[in-house]
Amino acid sequence: MAVRKSQAEQARLGLEQQIVTALAEVETAAIGVVRTQERLVELDNTKKSADRSVELATDLYRSGLGDLFEVLDNQQQLVAIEEEQLVVRQQALIQIVSLYRALGGGWQSVMQEQPVQNQEN
Repeated sequence: MAVRKSQAEQARLGLEQQIVTALAEVETAAIGVVRTQERLVELDNTKKSADRSVELATDLYRSGLGDLFEVLDNQQQLVAIEEEQLVVRQQALIQIVSLYRALGGGWQSVMQEQPVQNQEN
């Protein structure tokens, strides 16, 4: 009787540990999703400002009040922001997949492998 109680207690503790681990994985993944989404919003605002800076520098250059280096510098900053957006978007997708997996999402092959049939003539 004592052995069964001990085994049941061990099983219960093991299950509790699995639940705690699963919840921690979900929480970590969810935080990652939220943070990357917040970063994307920040980058969108930064990109809008950079777009405006390029427009203003270009207008000044065309009117003869600015130089080409200002235009190129602003364009270079814009490209750097756009590159960072791509990296953060990739990270956001990775975080979403992590959350999906932590929630118990499975993976199925898009294309099921078909057995190769040997056709001898």
